[in-house]
Amino acid sequence: MRNIATLAATALVLAGFACSSGKDDTVIDTGVDIPVSDIQRDDTTTTDPVVDPTVDNRPDPTGDPDSISPDLPPDGVTTMYGTLNANFTTNFIFDYDQLSNSAYVQAHISGAMQTAAFTGTYSTGKTVPGSTATTTVAYAAHIPAEGTAPAAVMVYQDSCVDPQCNTGADPQVRLLFANDTITTGALPVDLTVATSPMLLLMNFPGSTGCVLAIGHGGSISVTTATNTSAADGGSLAFTGAALPIYHPTGTPLGDISGELTGYGLTICPKE
Repeated sequence: MRNIATLAATALVLAGFACSSGKDDTVIDTGVDIPVSDIQRDDTTTTDPVVDPTVDNRPDPTGDPDSISPDLPPDGVTTMYGTLNANFTTNFIFDYDQLSNSAYVQAHISGAMQTAAFTGTYSTGKTVPGSTATTTVAYAAHIPAEGTAPAAVMVYQDSCVDPQCNTGADPQVRLLFANDTITTGALPVDLTVATSPMLLLMNFPGSTGCVLAIGHGGSISVTTATNTSAADGGSLAFTGAALPIYHPTGTPLGDISGELTGYGLTICPKE
């Protein structure tokens, strides 16, 4: 089994921070305002409790594939928490290290979808985007290699209650590709497959996020993947239908919440 916890830690660390009240954000006037601080790596958060900043917690492709041994639940205990549909397209993958540059983001703002790329339901009829969301943007960023970790592509979906995005509207969605060599075709969303993308549903109740649900099952169909290994400028499109998501305490692989919290992640309570 792949090292789920390490990859999940990476996804959370690279997730950025969804809008939250009280933040002094730089806002780009695009018709739908996108706070620059919400689509950038927050390099100032050096004491982020999510992970030790002195340790490289990004995916290690040479890591021990048997590093996770979840407690498997009895038959019939696992319950699907919800499903997500995906329909993402961009003609410009952002350079992750340039997302703090307002002029750069403004020049390539067409690369950000101003509608939801992920929709669905979870818990008892709760929706994605959330019921209080009035603004939702989705975009992709190329993340350069760091240490032994390979370069990767992350897709973000952020929702807010106001057009200026001063206050977030949870949940938010993150999809992390295992590397930046993306090709067209079907990709399983499978926590036991090393090349699988990781799908996360997240809440941001404060300055750090928590994992509300994790994807396991189904597949996405990549229909466009051009220059995805370039620092920026690539294009990407994919779809997915009824992708199963599970609360970390009740996945088909068992309760993996202990593994995730062991790597410094926070698990959201069930809603």
